[in-house]
Amino acid sequence: MNPLGAALAAGVDAAFPRLVETTQHRVYSLALSLCGNAEDAKDVAQDTFVRAYRALQKYPAARLRDLSIDPWLAKIALNVWRNRVRGRRETGSLDTEIAGDERDRPDVRAQARAAGAEMRALLGTLPVRYRMAVVLRYAYDLPYAQAAVALGIPEGTLKAHVHRGVKMLRERYERKWKAHR
Repeated sequence: MNPLGAALAAGVDAAFPRLVETTQHRVYSLALSLCGNAEDAKDVAQDTFVRAYRALQKYPAARLRDLSIDPWLAKIALNVWRNRVRGRRETGSLDTEIAGDERDRPDVRAQARAAGAEMRALLGTLPVRYRMAVVLRYAYDLPYAQAAVALGIPEGTLKAHVHRGVKMLRERYERKWKAHR
């Protein structure tokens, strides 16, 4: 049992703001990684929390107490994203994070933007199943077991998708790098 799950079991309305506060950055990061732009990511994150709230209202207390919040929210976010991109080509990104005060330097910010744009472009070329696996594992930082639950696939399949996705990214990055030399 987790403390947030216990709080939700005691009262969804009282605990939901805490759920949003503790998970909003991760949900937005996941949405941004899937969508590729801030505007769509905000919409996906907001819709994720709306759907989560509605679902939590219907769950019995025992289910709320045992709820694994991160993979559950990731699954909702993935479904929201899938619904939004049906019938059109989707793009994705991986966040580029820089530690400490270095983030505030203009040259570091410019480098981070360029690296992020390059990763978005490369990630956007992956087949959706590999992109979702890589994003959940590395951008959303879910353990393999939880990412597999979020995608509704066996853990071994998820590991294979992550491995293939990372391999494809590496190959595409190396081809691009060699072409620019």
